[in-house]
Amino acid sequence: MNRTVQWTALLWMLIASVHALAEVLVYQGQLSEQGVLFSGNRDFYLRLIDADSITASEVVLTDVPVSQGRFQLEADFPGWQFDGQAYRLEISLRPSGSNDAWTALLPRIPITALPQAQYAMAAAANSVDGQAMASGLQAVETDGSIQRRITGACPSGSFMQVVEAAGTVICVPDGQSSGDVTGIQGGAGMTVVGNSGDVTVSLESMTWQARVGTGCASGSAVQSIAADGSVLCQPDNAQDFQAGEGLKREGEVLSMATIPLPVEEPRLLRSGLSQPVEFDFLIGRDGLPVVSYFEPVAGDLRLFHCDERNCNSGSDQLVDSAGVVGEFNALTLGRTGLPVIAYYDRDNGDLKLALCQNESCSSATIQTVDSAGDVGAWVAMTTAKDGYPVMAYHDAGNGSLKLARCETDDCSSTSFQQVDTAGNVGEHVAIMRSAIGSFYIAYHDVTQGDLKLAYCHLGDCSTPTINVVDGKDLINGVEENVGIWVDILLMPSAVGPLLVYTSVADQAGSGSRVYVARCTSGTCASANVSQLFRFSSSGYQIQGTSITRAPDGRPLISFALAQGSRLYLEYCQDTACTSTLLLSQNVAGSNVVNSRLTYRDGRPLLIYQDSGNQALFLNQCGNNWCIPYQRLR
Repeated sequence: MNRTVQWTALLWMLIASVHALAEVLVYQGQLSEQGVLFSGNRDFYLRLIDADSITASEVVLTDVPVSQGRFQLEADFPGWQFDGQAYRLEISLRPSGSNDAWTALLPRIPITALPQAQYAMAAAANSVDGQAMASGLQAVETDGSIQRRITGACPSGSFMQVVEAAGTVICVPDGQSSGDVTGIQGGAGMTVVGNSGDVTVSLESMTWQARVGTGCASGSAVQSIAADGSVLCQPDNAQDFQAGEGLKREGEVLSMATIPLPVEEPRLLRSGLSQPVEFDFLIGRDGLPVVSYFEPVAGDLRLFHCDERNCNSGSDQLVDSAGVVGEFNALTLGRTGLPVIAYYDRDNGDLKLALCQNESCSSATIQTVDSAGDVGAWVAMTTAKDGYPVMAYHDAGNGSLKLARCETDDCSSTSFQQVDTAGNVGEHVAIMRSAIGSFYIAYHDVTQGDLKLAYCHLGDCSTPTINVVDGKDLINGVEENVGIWVDILLMPSAVGPLLVYTSVADQAGSGSRVYVARCTSGTCASANVSQLFRFSSSGYQIQGTSITRAPDGRPLISFALAQGSRLYLEYCQDTACTSTLLLSQNVAGSNVVNSRLTYRDGRPLLIYQDSGNQALFLNQCGNNWCIPYQRLR
């Protein structure tokens, strides 16, 4: 915004009233510019600030109409509900559709509640009597629609004929009833003999089952039940039964079989991978899986694009082979909807970007994004609201977490920010953008052995809010090293993100663990941390942690046990993942070293590396929760 507009903004007048009810805040104001009532559209940025000057919630409203200076804002702040505490509203605005800096309108406005009338929807029975009513208050029934309480009763041998409005009854002796039964019809399963005088009604034996009155002795079982309730028994014979699907038989005992994950036939994407492979994947704009990966033997960056939905065939393209390139690769879709890959150039210590020119990436533009020292390892990527790539990564020379933001389609122009420089930080990075354009960056603090999160308000990481999410657990008196293999998920109704991560194995003789942290504030200044899974034996490292959201809104988590042939899925039982259901899948081979997870067609889709078979596989579950023989409660 230029100097003239800034000066003009200082002359804007604000005449407003603010009221809060539940989670919706209504703001009415009058806006003038240089003494003239303004008409047109403006973008508004509203921020709720508590008594400690901490942002409680925020929202952006675009293209708000202003007529003769008058306007109204109705803001539904996510994760916030007015609780009577002291809040202030800060309002900023700018021309609609522009990228100008926000201009704050001061002073901040206190939030007050509208008076609310309290009334009862109904009174409990017998709760209001003459003494409970105010003097002169009486109930009046004018249309005959109210029935007074029935106070009368009929003696034995008579029945009620009429119930009066006053609650009295008229009784008639049974003998005074009149009329003859002229016909009886039998319903389904019943037989009627006669239609006057003595009539016999009976049950049809082919329809109704008489009560079963006897059983079989020990060592025999019921073979059949007759209509009269008698049973036919036969001796038990273990040779006459077999275990069906989902069951197993051991002698004469049937029990639940080991439950495999119902998956389609694994699709082999790449073989000959004798070393651990770093990869990322997503569903492209054509609805087909796209996988970027580092080929460790040749030291190349490659991309596999499925040619059809089941991935029975696909193209495997070489993207970059200039030295040892492609480690720590991260994949997203750019402004054009085509794949964009961020990755580490080990030979030169650079952060590079490959912008695919088609879905299969048979042609790509390669750009060196950052070459200032040894940078680019542990890179994670998302896009800003403008669609340009944003990368968070490790700056090894400074031991810091760094962020690069592309400002052009080919990323030839980039802005950089050092996000966290406290010690050696910035490994195992995960990044995600919120709906309003703010960035959440989760990462490992190597120096302290902690999990940290940086919050960049509206995408500005020049002054991020940084908090330690997990860093206080002790195992046998030794502080736990946590925050590796971290992944992040933003839930629509949650105050802050969900973080899933693992600990380092062999700490005080302990194996690795999987944790979930539920941020209870927008910047994760506080979080509830719980353990999802623990492998008790030392030397076993859990890795390849990934989290996504199922179609029913609940999170789903995958991870691999590096020393075993097992891929795990944790099903969260609620949106906050306060409890989970664990299933594991035996995968062919001897070593599942990594996994990534998403959903397609309502079913989990997994990519994993099986180093026992030296291959990269794709698997899709046969149903929405990968459960074949039982259903979730």
